[in-house]
Amino acid sequence: PDLDRKISALGRAAAPRPWVEKGKFLLAYGGLTATAVAMNAPFDHIAPMVVAAIMAPMLSFMGLFFYASSQSAVPGGRAAFKHVRISADTLAMIARLAAEAKVPLPARVRILAGDEVQAQVGARDDEGYEIRFTRAFEELRPEIREAILRHEFAHERHHDMPWQIVSMFLAPLPIMMGLISLDGKGPLESALVLAIAATATLLVPTSLQHSEYLADQYAASKAEGAGPLARFFIENSENPARAASALSGREFASEAGW
Repeated sequence: PDLDRKISALGRAAAPRPWVEKGKFLLAYGGLTATAVAMNAPFDHIAPMVVAAIMAPMLSFMGLFFYASSQSAVPGGRAAFKHVRISADTLAMIARLAAEAKVPLPARVRILAGDEVQAQVGARDDEGYEIRFTRAFEELRPEIREAILRHEFAHERHHDMPWQIVSMFLAPLPIMMGLISLDGKGPLESALVLAIAATATLLVPTSLQHSEYLADQYAASKAEGAGPLARFFIENSENPARAASALSGREFASEAGW
């Protein structure tokens, strides 16, 4: 009963703002990388390297924006997606929630091996992306399945797959540019610039983790609220500590005092 009361108190989360969050990450990343370069680069190398440090995240953001614009068509007119032994109820749910998220229908729905509940979105190609989940997913309560699918469609809605590719490109860049700028500098200066560059690099995995929080927030922003998602975290965790970890960092959970 205490758990039910706490879950019902979660309510409905605010809609996430993924572009704002990605933009803030790139501003912080570009600023730290440019600072690391400007502090130790030889004077005649500063200007081009600072420009490169700022332009890399800006161009990445622009590329992601134009990719998103080209992929943002409301679903419709798409041939039936491919699937293998998926229940009609789940297929109908996928079609309904894809339309709700304003993303195209997945090109494929696949069953993953394994006994635990897992769900993924990925493998974009010329036909589109795919949704994958284990058999255990189909055994969950309908409202929990909806919350999990909304989380996965949020990744497609927020363009997190190309964002991961951008992140892999950006991750080593600050350290590489910091090392290039160390030309003849002392150990203290070198340590400082590498610390700043490392901070910029560590922003990348933090941003990827935040993408998971934003996908959860999207699922929790719908009429059913955050309750089904929170119940899944708790009931499908092996121990309370793991459930608490799954809830931490989510805006809807911190507001309710989890």
